[in-house]
Amino acid sequence: MRKRYLDDDHDADQLRQLVAEGKLPASAIVTGEQLLMKPGQTLAEKARELGVTTQTLRHWHLEHKGSGYDPDYAIRRAGHDNWLKNKWRSKDWPALIHAETARRHARHIGDVLFAVGLTAANAQIWSQRHQNFEAALWKSGVPYPKQHWRDVVRWLTHGTIERYRALKSEYAASGMDAVTAAHRRELIGLRPKR
Repeated sequence: MRKRYLDDDHDADQLRQLVAEGKLPASAIVTGEQLLMKPGQTLAEKARELGVTTQTLRHWHLEHKGSGYDPDYAIRRAGHDNWLKNKWRSKDWPALIHAETARRHARHIGDVLFAVGLTAANAQIWSQRHQNFEAALWKSGVPYPKQHWRDVVRWLTHGTIERYRALKSEYAASGMDAVTAAHRRELIGLRPKR
C-alpha cells in the first residue's frame, strides 16, 4: 500500500471536500496537476507561477514523489494571508519604526518590533537590504542589550506576535493601561511551544 505524504493529516479527498464545502479556499491546496512542469520550465519559473519560494516548491515535489506521483495528490499550502504577512512595499516601515520609537514606550528593540508587527526574519533581512530601515531600527537609540537577539528578537514570529497582541488586548480590556499591558513579563517571554 502506498503511503501519502500530505500536510495537516488530510488526504486529498478530505482536502477537496473542505474546498467544496467552502471551509478552505481553493488557493489553499496544491494538486499534482499544478506541480507538473511545462516543457523547458525552470523551477524558479514554476515557483513564481505558484507564488511560492523555490525551496517550498522542492518540498512539494518531494512529497509528490513520495506519493508515487499520484494523480490525485493534493497538499495543503502552509502559511496564512492575514495582516502579519508583511511585504516591504506594503507600508512605509521606517516611518512606522520612527513613530513607535518617538512614543518612548519601548524598552528594547523587541518592543518596537512587537508594536509594528515585524518578525525577526523581516527585521534581519530588511536591515541588510535597506539602509533607511536599518538606521530607523538599530540606530534609533532604543537599546538592544547583550544576548537580546537570542533571548527576545529571534522568537518574534507571526504566531508570537499574534499571541502577544491577543494577551495585550486582554490586559487592556481588564483595565490595565496600554504601556503596562505591553510590558508584562509573560508577553515579552512568549516563545513558540515545542
